Amino acid sequence: MRKTLLGVLSGMLLLATSAHSQEPTRAAFWKETDKVVFWQTNHLSGNQGTCVVKFGFDGATLKQPIENLTLTIRIVARNGTDLGVNNLVLFESFGASGAGRYTEGTFEGVAKWPDQDDGQWSPLCDEGATLIVESAIGKQAGRVVDLLRFNQLEFTSFRKVTVKLKK
Repeated sequence: MRKTLLGVLSGMLLLATSAHSQEPTRAAFWKETDKVVFWQTNHLSGNQGTCVVKFGFDGATLKQPIENLTLTIRIVARNGTDLGVNNLVLFESFGASGAGRYTEGTFEGVAKWPDQDDGQWSPLCDEGATLIVESAIGKQAGRVVDLLRFNQLEFTSFRKVTVKLKK
């Protein structure tokens, strides 16, 4: 009797779980060709070799805001070595019009860099490191959306500005 009851409960749990999972769809924009644009806003280094990359996101052309956008990012060293994968999660919803169209997120890389001793500079500080966005999934109006899969995410690269101090 106990095994039967556990089997029934397990089956019900499996059905409930699959009913709540959704296949990602396209995000809703005002125009078919619109995209969420993001760019690097900063590159910060700290004590003991830490380094982070900050990104800005603009969802002005979204019909409704996106919540919990999660970018899965792979880090590749200058020499082509795969250094690992980690997520950048935007906990603030963003998009549509007004000030809420923007948000920022910080990417710290992986928890333990391969072949890296404590105190060494993070590979994110290296000139030749490449970040590859492998997925960009969030929720919009209760639906799971995948910006990368449907080509609705665009990176904008800005040239560096030279700043000098007058002497």
